[in-house]
Amino acid sequence: NTRCGIAGYSGDLLEYFEGDVSVFASRRTPEEELDKWLLPQDGPEVTRCWSSGFGDDLSELREALFADLPGAVVIQFNYGFFEFPALANLIDALKEAGVVVVVVFHSTFDPPELPERRLDVLRDALLRCDRLLVHSPQDLNRLKAIGLVNNTTLLPHGVLSTLQKPTSVSTPTIARPAHAPFRIASFGFLLPHKGLEQLLEALALLREQGANVFLHMLNAEYPAAVSREAIADIAARIQSLGLENAVNLDTTYYTDDECLERLGRSDLIVFPYQSTQESSSAAVRHAIASGTPVAVTPLDIFDDVLPAVIALPGSEPRELATGIASLINGGDEQWQGYRQRANAWRESHAHSVIARKLEGMLLALLREHAASAATK
Repeated sequence: NTRCGIAGYSGDLLEYFEGDVSVFASRRTPEEELDKWLLPQDGPEVTRCWSSGFGDDLSELREALFADLPGAVVIQFNYGFFEFPALANLIDALKEAGVVVVVVFHSTFDPPELPERRLDVLRDALLRCDRLLVHSPQDLNRLKAIGLVNNTTLLPHGVLSTLQKPTSVSTPTIARPAHAPFRIASFGFLLPHKGLEQLLEALALLREQGANVFLHMLNAEYPAAVSREAIADIAARIQSLGLENAVNLDTTYYTDDECLERLGRSDLIVFPYQSTQESSSAAVRHAIASGTPVAVTPLDIFDDVLPAVIALPGSEPRELATGIASLINGGDEQWQGYRQRANAWRESHAHSVIARKLEGMLLALLREHAASAATK
């Protein structure tokens, strides 16, 4: 219930859990407190007891956990969430108490700007965990490089159920009047690494070539100064390129259903990312769930969704423009093939499917612990 892709991911999975779950959540930012009318309200199962970022020793989180002492604890990990020594101490304390501990990694690429937050700092604590779950083979290899092998497992990132029935694979994806513009959308929090400036330059190139294209930038403001600055830069770039009549910049934070509905109006959703240390993207999965074709730049973050997306030839504006132009001019056979792949991928990666895998894993680990304790 915060403006965070990982919070949304957690909530989407928990919706399909059958057992009782308590949520020990981070405190909302001041911006998120103002969004209480839009963000989902906390239920009685939610306790807000730690602060994401820097300086929290997690003592309040530890106290809350030990007051409840669940059989299993799942920790959603990202580099910006926890002080590493505090997290290691928490894991050690939970294991000493006989709790099953599972860590889900949303990134395994050590950020160079945070040298104190390296995974090898957590190595001893992570070795004690029952499972370390990652979203991609690259993550498995990074954990293996620091000696984390025996307790690591691949768990795919899930996808939302679409609001609309996926278009039949025999139906052309793009069916619009000849005079209507080709509607492109971008999606996700508006942050510098998202490649939105390059997408604007690609749009300008396409229009110079005579393409009738329109861009809906469905890129919400993230509750941080870096996002506000990026929004100002994008607005200025739209003006400098003379694209005021060809771009709609929408930084409103919408609900999942509202996002799916808006994305469903587009002909193509483009993720022009330039670089990122994240292992997977929640935003691209929302886009795939909309049923609209999705095109991505050739980055590792999109490797796990390649069967459900269209790979662009590169990340530079001219490469983006070339890739989009080829899609605009593509025939029905191309779109039918994409539809077939995307529909199959959506079915196998639905949150309901992934949630059953995760809950089944937790229950199996609990049974193993109970059996082990009975023999001692």
